[in-house]
Amino acid sequence: MTKAALISLSNILLGFSLQLIFLYFITPPGLMDTYVAQISIPFLFAGLTIVSFREDLYSSMLGAGNEITVSQSIILFILSSCIFCIGLMYLQGWNILICILGSLYYLVSCFLAITSALIKKLISDIVALLPQSLTYISTLIIFMIFISKDFTPSILMVSTFASIACLVIFIIYLFLKTSFQIKFVISKHGYEIKLRNILHNSIFVIPPAIEAYFISFLNTSDITHLGFVHRIYSALTGIGVFVIFYKLDRIMQLKNQIFKIKKLLPIFLILIFIFLMHFILIKYQILEPILNIFNLDDYMVILISSYFFMAYGINLFVYFTFRSNFGVLFSLKEITIVLTIFILLNSYGLFNGANLIFYLIFFVLSWIFVGICTLIKIRRDSNFEYK
Repeated sequence: MTKAALISLSNILLGFSLQLIFLYFITPPGLMDTYVAQISIPFLFAGLTIVSFREDLYSSMLGAGNEITVSQSIILFILSSCIFCIGLMYLQGWNILICILGSLYYLVSCFLAITSALIKKLISDIVALLPQSLTYISTLIIFMIFISKDFTPSILMVSTFASIACLVIFIIYLFLKTSFQIKFVISKHGYEIKLRNILHNSIFVIPPAIEAYFISFLNTSDITHLGFVHRIYSALTGIGVFVIFYKLDRIMQLKNQIFKIKKLLPIFLILIFIFLMHFILIKYQILEPILNIFNLDDYMVILISSYFFMAYGINLFVYFTFRSNFGVLFSLKEITIVLTIFILLNSYGLFNGANLIFYLIFFVLSWIFVGICTLIKIRRDSNFEYK
């Protein structure tokens, strides 16, 4: 494993650990759902922007030598997203200062990602991965400083302060290493925003925002347990995305071999084994001593996990399919319909989520729907190519 890959993997695990520290050791239980809801919309827009354009948006800003060409469409997209961020947070019920803070977090996250891309182009691949690491560490340090002053700030506030501090540090580093020779040029031409690309990536980032909107329909215990399991599977999915991103060609070869020789039996056996493990963990309460540290009920965590295992597994399959098709699979009309139904299923499950099982069933159904649509599209396209 290369150093860059190792740092990327470490960032995933560091981010997961930091979330657990915040939500289960630092944040007061009565404020946890509020803090998670506050940051959900800024996270949505930051994730959507960075995920959608990881490979082509920021690279399109890099000109010859130290010249940085910025497309007007990029600037308009980020500014438009910033306005939408404020509007959606206001509809959530936050005051205007919280809304502005959320949009500031989004802007800083985008600029930090852009700075990382510039560092990668002009200086070093390894250093380009450090802003994320330093942001996590700075977030924890700033949080502990506030705690020492008997003040518990929101996660949104601390994350914004930490991101701004890291952005300033790495911008100064970038200019010093390039001897202030960077030249920025705003162009009316060049990169054009691809709506189809954005809609495809929305599938992966929009569920947390939906959950934040309807979080009041769940009781506090359900929110606590859902949040814990979400973070476990988000970290596992992050590792899966990391592997797919770096080993896509190798995975494609394995996929072709598996389907060519029809050896799907091992896959089904693995799935059965994992569900059996869930049953054993529930029956014998093996994880109870560990989960008691977080004041969590092991039965609830494993029950939720048994549903999330299927949903996040489909999530990873859909991501792999999109990546193997250069980030898109459906036409604009198709992805609009798929995304609309996906959102409605997620929302309906939460809106009627007084019964946790009801929400879990609809969460899984929403991903099963996307998975089936993906398989149908692959099948239809393969038949068309064959003809």
